[in-house]
Amino acid sequence: MARDAVKISKNLDDNAVGNEIITSISDGTDSLAINADGSLNATINNTSIVVTATNLDIRDLTHVSDSIKVGDGTDFLAIAADGSIAVTDNGGSLTVDGTVAATQSGTWNIGTLTSITNDVDIADGGNSITVDDGGASLTVDGTVAISGTVTVSATDLDIRDLTHVSDSVKIGDGTDLLAVNADGSINVVVGGSSGTPVAVTNEASLGTGASSNHDYTATGGAFIPDMVIVSSESIATFEILTGPTGTLVSRGKIRTSVEHPNAEFKFPANFSVASTDVVRVVRTNDSNKTKTLNSSITGAQL
Repeated sequence: MARDAVKISKNLDDNAVGNEIITSISDGTDSLAINADGSLNATINNTSIVVTATNLDIRDLTHVSDSIKVGDGTDFLAIAADGSIAVTDNGGSLTVDGTVAATQSGTWNIGTLTSITNDVDIADGGNSITVDDGGASLTVDGTVAISGTVTVSATDLDIRDLTHVSDSVKIGDGTDLLAVNADGSINVVVGGSSGTPVAVTNEASLGTGASSNHDYTATGGAFIPDMVIVSSESIATFEILTGPTGTLVSRGKIRTSVEHPNAEFKFPANFSVASTDVVRVVRTNDSNKTKTLNSSITGAQL
């Protein structure tokens, strides 16, 4: 004999959404607790949970509270304590748009620098700065202020034309420099000698047929005579002699006249007078009146 199904309900009415049955879930020891908002408190005791998903949707990351490592699959980006990073081009190119503050020492290989639009301050830090033009030309447009010592190595260095108004140079032969006196004159050693220049002049007023001697005695070394220059108001004879006093040797005579009051005697090249020897000019008035006769002896005293 068939039996009617047993009705399960909290009361005798049929089970429905508005007539629910309330039960508890238990493992035989503890019952599952349900919060007032319908949520469950879950304790996960499994230390390894693998979540597999495609396009897992999580909240947007924010730099305020989130951080991640950046890597290329092998190495991670290193960030210094001050927030900076070290950059290397690894043989490629590095493009920077903006201002770069270079505070680290080392070698900076800039490559080809096409233009600089702003001022650049370069401090050597007490060391040297080397500029290599790469075999081309280095062009500076404007004024360059240089403080200190600058060594310039160049072939056919192009500078402005020198002018005697503002420029001056020393003149030398690779060993010695030309000496210029305060009045702008220079001392000339006659005959290529390295001695002290000598130019002695003497004047005498002589009666008819009278003579006088004009001597120069070599002192401290040999004397290299260059020439004897004479002048007279009328006719006169000038004899040039050299050698020890008392054994002088005549080297030549020159004469003057009314028409030619000046004359000169040139000594041979490499002619010299020993120390303590004399160069003498014997001046004789050949006119019939008292006249003034002048003579000058020039050369170099060694």
